[in-house]
Amino acid sequence: MKRKVFLSTVVSLNLSCLVLGSNLLLQAQEANDDAPVRDSLTSAASADPLDIYREAGISKDQELKIRHMAKEFEDVQRVRLKTLFGYLEDMQEFQLKPDPAEAEVMAKQTQINSLRSEISNGRIKLLLDIRALLSPEQKEKLVSLLKERKAKARRKAN
Repeated sequence: MKRKVFLSTVVSLNLSCLVLGSNLLLQAQEANDDAPVRDSLTSAASADPLDIYREAGISKDQELKIRHMAKEFEDVQRVRLKTLFGYLEDMQEFQLKPDPAEAEVMAKQTQINSLRSEISNGRIKLLLDIRALLSPEQKEKLVSLLKERKAKARRKAN
C-alpha cells in the first residue's frame, strides 16, 4: 500500500511540473527568489498548462506540437520515475541492514542523484523546446505574462 501511495505521489509531483509550464523555467533562471513566491506561482498555475501559451498567441499547429512534445516527455518521465522508485526501494533495503556497505549505499545514492538530475533536466529541456516553437513576438508576450504573474504572486504573498 505504501508503495502505491509513494509512486502516486512521485508521479503526481513530476507530472505537475508540466502544469507549471514556463513558470518553472522562470524560477530556474531566478534561483534567488524566496519560497513564498514560488509557492504562490505554483498555486496560481492554471488547470490547463497551455493556457499561458494560448494567451501568448500560439496557433493550433503550435499547440498540437506542444501537446505531442509533452506526451513524449511524460512517457520518458514515467520510465524514469519507475526506475527512481526502484532505486529508492533499494535504499530502504539498505536502511534495514544493521551494517550496510558504505560503497554500495553511496553508489546507489549516486544513481538516485543522477536520475533526479535527468528528470529535472528533461523538464527544463521540454520548456526550452516549447519556447523554440514560439515566434519572437510570442516569446515576448510569454515573458510579459510570466512577469505579470510573478508580480501578482509576490503582492499576494506579502
